[in-house]
Amino acid sequence: MKKTFLSILAVLFVFSLLASGGADAQDKKKKGKSTKEMELVIADVGPATIEYQYQRGGKGRIRKAYIGVGDDTKIQKKAGDAWQDIAIGDLKKRDKVTVKVERDPEEAGLLALTVRVTGKGELLSDKKKKKKK
Repeated sequence: MKKTFLSILAVLFVFSLLASGGADAQDKKKKGKSTKEMELVIADVGPATIEYQYQRGGKGRIRKAYIGVGDDTKIQKKAGDAWQDIAIGDLKKRDKVTVKVERDPEEAGLLALTVRVTGKGELLSDKKKKKKK
């Protein structure tokens, strides 16, 4: 009788562990993709990427990060009162842009949905060089 009770208890324990593991996987699916808008200055442009600089923490170290640009990404530049569509090759170093990015929890990195050139900016590395002088 005691062995039967312990066997049933062990089986119930295993099922409860399996059920909670499945709930974690479902929670990840519910989170899905998230979007946010970022303002940044372009440090470099590749065939399918935009490089930008950022500073984290108080140490002043400048870091590089990349945003992927896909075929569906809408890239625009202000032309008078309207926005004009441009190609990724028309983006230049030090362009100040507003980028709407998407992050998929199942993939690494950010993917640009829209890129809008709003003017010219200054890179963090340029600012750091001016401080040293």
